[in-house]
Amino acid sequence: MVQAEKGSLATVEDVVGMYQFFLRRAPESEHTVQANVGRPLDDLIRICLNSEEFEHQTLRPILAGASTSAGIKRPTAAAAEWANARLPLDEMTRGHVLEAVNWLRAYKALFDDQVFLNFVGQEVAFGSENQRQALDDASKLQGEVYGSDGRVVSGWARWLDREEPVSLELWRAGAVIGRGLATVFDRGIEQRFPGAGGCAFRITLPTTPVELTFKGEVREVSTGRLIGDVDVRQSVLDQGEFGDFDRRLKHLANEITALRQALPNTLKHAATPLEEYSAHHQLWLVQAPEPPPYSGQSIAVVIDGLRASALQVAAAVRSIVSQNHPRFSLHLVVPDEDRMVWDDAARRIALVEGVPAVVHTSATLHHLLELEADYVHLMDGRSVADNDLLSAAAEFLDEQLGFSAVYFDEDVLEAEGSSSRRVSPQFKSDFDADLLLQEPYVGSSLTLRRSAWPTVMTSLDFGVSVPSAAALSLDAQGHLIGHKALVLQSRQAEVAVSPVQDWAGVVSRYLKESGLDACPIMEPDILAAPSSHRNRIRWALTSGVRVSVIVPTRDRLDLLRPCVDSLFRFEQDNKARMELIIVDHESTDPETKAYFVDLAANHRDVRILPFEGAFNWALMNNLAAAEAVGDVLVFLNNDTIAVSPGWMDELASQALRPQVGLVGARLIYPDGTLQHGGFVAADKQDLFLRHEGVGVPGCDGGYLGRHAVVRQAMAVTGACMAIAASKFAHLGGFESAAFPVDGNDVDLCFRARTEGWRVLYSPFATFYHLESKTRGYGLTEEQRQAARAAVDRLWMRWGGQFGQDPFYNSNFDRLAEPFTRLSPPVSC
Repeated sequence: MVQAEKGSLATVEDVVGMYQFFLRRAPESEHTVQANVGRPLDDLIRICLNSEEFEHQTLRPILAGASTSAGIKRPTAAAAEWANARLPLDEMTRGHVLEAVNWLRAYKALFDDQVFLNFVGQEVAFGSENQRQALDDASKLQGEVYGSDGRVVSGWARWLDREEPVSLELWRAGAVIGRGLATVFDRGIEQRFPGAGGCAFRITLPTTPVELTFKGEVREVSTGRLIGDVDVRQSVLDQGEFGDFDRRLKHLANEITALRQALPNTLKHAATPLEEYSAHHQLWLVQAPEPPPYSGQSIAVVIDGLRASALQVAAAVRSIVSQNHPRFSLHLVVPDEDRMVWDDAARRIALVEGVPAVVHTSATLHHLLELEADYVHLMDGRSVADNDLLSAAAEFLDEQLGFSAVYFDEDVLEAEGSSSRRVSPQFKSDFDADLLLQEPYVGSSLTLRRSAWPTVMTSLDFGVSVPSAAALSLDAQGHLIGHKALVLQSRQAEVAVSPVQDWAGVVSRYLKESGLDACPIMEPDILAAPSSHRNRIRWALTSGVRVSVIVPTRDRLDLLRPCVDSLFRFEQDNKARMELIIVDHESTDPETKAYFVDLAANHRDVRILPFEGAFNWALMNNLAAAEAVGDVLVFLNNDTIAVSPGWMDELASQALRPQVGLVGARLIYPDGTLQHGGFVAADKQDLFLRHEGVGVPGCDGGYLGRHAVVRQAMAVTGACMAIAASKFAHLGGFESAAFPVDGNDVDLCFRARTEGWRVLYSPFATFYHLESKTRGYGLTEEQRQAARAAVDRLWMRWGGQFGQDPFYNSNFDRLAEPFTRLSPPVSC
């Protein structure tokens, strides 16, 4: 490999090497690798070094004086050799990288090298003197805490730049309760670090008259740097054999605790790329969990075989006959011409398997209204069920009494010689009525309560996505529909998805019967993302609707003019009338001021609203909203450019629906890649909220086409969001005191959710967002800290309520880029 220069284009080896060296893991997928090949390597490294992942696992622990695995583990040979060969480094640095005893020493060598800093620029993690000093301090000290047996706290620690032993203190609740030196010989350490075996420590705990349980910290004395946390439980009983037994139990408990704490990081490395689902299924999912307990409930299984071949229906029937659930009956809906064949099959099933089986054709469908069972399971005849499907469905409905139905995840059975393998998983969202109107995503099966069956049955058109149609009917009646993220259904490989036109017919009838003024249409995606799997639902917009577009700005006419021009360019493509309010935050540029005068003079629906004082995005928008006359408010950044001609009608028609709180747009970078496809949430403070789809080509529809459909999202960005003016007033506007700059958009979305309103993402309002992919590199450390503080406040306020994202299937790894890697199904 040839040493890179500024502007050198990244190869496949570079992308893989960069991930391994800086993020200490492999890329998410082959798609990730190919998407970055051919981009300038220095740009990629800058992005990597300023990523949330690098900050979370490397920068922040070091700046906080905390321990990190990067201080313990040695760089892999492949990663070190790539860095040595490709990164522009002086000769001394190359030797340090290859000889580094841990990752921090390797990083320190890089960031001490001015040649490397000239290559990536100073505005990166560890680019400042203070950060490099923190890295230097952290790289000199290694150690970890094993745990405590209630009498001592043990572990190891060593200096890498001196021979003297490490002095340690044990802290509890802000006070020192023990001290020790790392001078104990440990054979395991000697094997791990030859010649350094005498650096273990055992800090004796003070005696206590009462039982104590606490979390302690082991710190180096002179620097205060954290070696590690430890959970301590001290008991006053310590005598004879029982005392020894008790100590052994405590030691075992500490070992289990340590394993539990290590498990999330271990599972991070065990996450599987989505495209390797078949291997993931074989490794993790083929061993089924303990079957759910039998509750005594009976289930009537209705198999829709109108569009299935005889072989497919036979496979579906076999999968039901093999169910672990003991109490069910079988009902086959088949074409009239196949009646005699299936009548004979039903007799054999009843005789051999002991399963009551009835055959129905178009002439006898009304008999299905008389089903006698506790639950009804609807199933597409072109699919097969896992042995535990009926038991899992019954268990859910037994326990979740507020839900009237449940559906599961599914995949495809692909023939492979004489056997088959599982491919193309459909890890679904929790119930999303907007998504369901566009495509029958509920899939191949649905289980519902018998009490809801009669009204559902009369609305069904057998042969056309019956499980999804039943879910549509249930939702219209106000029933709650549940979802379990378990793969318990498989489509047969040769099955073709029902034509989207058929689903459009089901939806059209539903909309008409529900009195909803909307219609499904086939419309290609403006970015050419695959869209044949879905219809677009166009909601009617009454005449006279006004939309107030609010754009805060300060000078930057180079951004503002293209933004405003794009709004006027598409004004005639929209039925709604636009009012434009530009909030002028102390602009001083003469050309910008002249532009304001010209706009106000030539457009009667344009107003310039002056604002003075410290930058407060939330307050500026609140003041403008109070002046606005529109039925709908659109908050828009000045660095956006409209791409969709009908963007305004789309946002307005969605925002004015009674169930909808906020609507966000699809945002793309100037190079056509995605910048925002809605926020996804995770139940971890550092990963609470992330933009979905960042860097994915706009023509890539995302997982299951997510980027090209209207769907619910946990939150959307204020760079372009719409809300009915009445709902904005009801919510009290943006929180300008707690979230003046960052986090106010998400906070508003969460407050809308607590009112029972949906938050939608729509690709039919697509905008360029000129925010750089490397935005943040020019931010000051104060601004970075303010942004992090805003996320922390959001977490404290909303993390407990919205940390579990119902639209982000739990089979996906929360530490990877959203919807790219699969987590092992292990609770920890």
